[in-house]
Amino acid sequence: MLTTKPHVICEISNQDFGLPTASHTNYRIREASRGLLIHESEVALIYLSRFKYHKLPGGGIEKGETPEQAFHREILEETGCHCQVTNPNAITIEYRDNFQLTQISHIFFGRVTENTYKLRLDQYEIEEGSELKWIPIKEVEVLLKNDSTDDYEGKFIRYRDLKIWKFYIEIQF
Repeated sequence: MLTTKPHVICEISNQDFGLPTASHTNYRIREASRGLLIHESEVALIYLSRFKYHKLPGGGIEKGETPEQAFHREILEETGCHCQVTNPNAITIEYRDNFQLTQISHIFFGRVTENTYKLRLDQYEIEEGSELKWIPIKEVEVLLKNDSTDDYEGKFIRYRDLKIWKFYIEIQF
């Protein structure tokens, strides 16, 4: 089976935020799936009221799942939607030195095929104040750019998700 190397949208480290960097050796690796979910002319974003920023839906890949299966599961849990998926064969890589973690996110684009209107949030997502927001496509980039947070993890998420959005715009238009 012929597979092509995924396109790396971005690699993010402490250096991108003016923070001290480490060697990134012996880091735990976490794989995740995330991306854009579009319904008509709106994009699903998750607003974390505790940290005051928006992020793309997605999360960790569970044992036995493929990245695409994880994307479908995460989309259903966080948005209540089923979707048709496009796989742009792209990833992001984050070196979160404070957690000794390398996170590799597999990126997907989805279009809503059905909305169940039933979210299934994890307890930590409830504690973070996760709220599903449908944002008009023309407002997404400004919203992601204008969000700010002092939260370490949030800095990575905001940077990563803006890069994913710009990648989407680049290949769609």
